[in-house]
Amino acid sequence: MLSEMLRAVRLTGAVFLSARLTAPFGLVSPKRFDGGMPMAHLRHISVFHLVAEGECVVETASGAQHQVVAGDLLLLPFADRHRLSVGSAPDMVFDPSLVHRGPTEGIWKVNHGGGGAETRIVCGFIESSEVLVAPMFRSLPELLSSTAATAGSAPSSPLPSATCSRSWRRPRRARRLSLAE
Repeated sequence: MLSEMLRAVRLTGAVFLSARLTAPFGLVSPKRFDGGMPMAHLRHISVFHLVAEGECVVETASGAQHQVVAGDLLLLPFADRHRLSVGSAPDMVFDPSLVHRGPTEGIWKVNHGGGGAETRIVCGFIESSEVLVAPMFRSLPELLSSTAATAGSAPSSPLPSATCSRSWRRPRRARRLSLAE
């Protein structure tokens, strides 16, 4: 259903952030869209994240946690607050001072974390200003994910290719690990 809907609409968007995060880390991404703004009902903004390397847990605004790995593409249709983390980070932070100009105009960078295993995430947004499409986006679940790899195999490249078959699904729930495991 989502694939058919996306083929029928005109979307604009861009990549705006490249993050290099090292374990342990915990980041908060604030809500990016205010439905109370004038004319907000006429447009819709969604945030996406591509996990280019490593893994992390994404916690949505409802508190649901989802384990994501390299090759996973996440769509947050409501651009709502969410958290990205690995390990026992001392704090979940939202700190604009972590964001710096990147080497490419318009793409910012973040380097943050405790120095452990690396996770790289590319972040962007898509927007539709078509009046009939905004309600369809608002009917989606709070998080959709797509995996470039087939079950049981690692992706040969973390970036999806034009020939890669993608199917959208609700993501896996994260499993809490204890020291005994």
